[in-house]
Amino acid sequence: MAKTLEKIMEKVSQSKIARNTAFLTGASIFQKILSFFYFAYISQQLGSNNVGRYVWALSFTGIFALLIEFGMGPVLTREISRDYDKAKLYLSNVLGIKLVFSVITIVALLATVNLLGRDALTLNLVYLAIVVIILDSFTFSFYSIFRAYQKLQYEAIGIVVYQSLIVGVGIASLVFGFYLRALITAILVGSAFNFLYSFSLVLFKAKIRPAFHWNKKVVKTILKIALPFAIAGIFYKINNDIDKVLLGILAGDRYVGWYSIASKFNLSLTFIPGAFATSFFPAMSRYFITSKEKLAHTFERAIVYLMIISLPITAGSFVLADKIII
Repeated sequence: MAKTLEKIMEKVSQSKIARNTAFLTGASIFQKILSFFYFAYISQQLGSNNVGRYVWALSFTGIFALLIEFGMGPVLTREISRDYDKAKLYLSNVLGIKLVFSVITIVALLATVNLLGRDALTLNLVYLAIVVIILDSFTFSFYSIFRAYQKLQYEAIGIVVYQSLIVGVGIASLVFGFYLRALITAILVGSAFNFLYSFSLVLFKAKIRPAFHWNKKVVKTILKIALPFAIAGIFYKINNDIDKVLLGILAGDRYVGWYSIASKFNLSLTFIPGAFATSFFPAMSRYFITSKEKLAHTFERAIVYLMIISLPITAGSFVLADKIII
């Protein structure tokens, strides 16, 4: 009887992983395709200088977003997936930490960008992008709850609407003669929707009323667990954004524009490992506590699936590289 029940539970968990992977991968494919063609369109409309300013502002603020997030999203997912009753406790303390970190980040970001001597237009773009990174960080915390519950369909819906709003508002802005500020505002509109949508999900689906708490013991535990994730995030951001920031400072916005247009295709493929990791992580966190054997089995399956998908893409990229025009 016990073995039968265990097999049923394992099949249910595998079904959740497959469903969540399908939801998030589908949404990510939609987002990346739409984002790729949108970026190609605005590149044609704006020219390399303005595209460089746009990308530089987002990359610069994106690096500072690490100070707000500090790897706490995966901590929420991991700890809540192990004990659902701790959802409100961990979420409230993470929000409290992020409130403090947001103030520190804003001060550090404003001081740094003004010391760099950027032009007034770029400064305005950075100021708008600050609001975006704050909203996105809190949104990520709300979605982390549902990642722990292995209900990624809500996040998938949010991704689709978020990207659609950005593209819709962005294209409309260009058609009516508004340019760089309006494009950042388009991202702000998408982020505002995503924040309100995820907040309402926490209220009405998870039945949790978000609040700002600072329990010394819980905060210390969260930051201790989050540190390795924060370090990983730093290296990820350095790999993805620091090149554009340094290029803008050392060479100018035109070169950032050229570089960003050329690198957009490769970056658009990163959703594949991201979607798999997001789908498998809650189950693996739970299995770490309940069954090391299931943990090993799930990990092995994840690697096999990634290899099946990534090898053809890698081979295709090598074969078709000279035929792809960006």
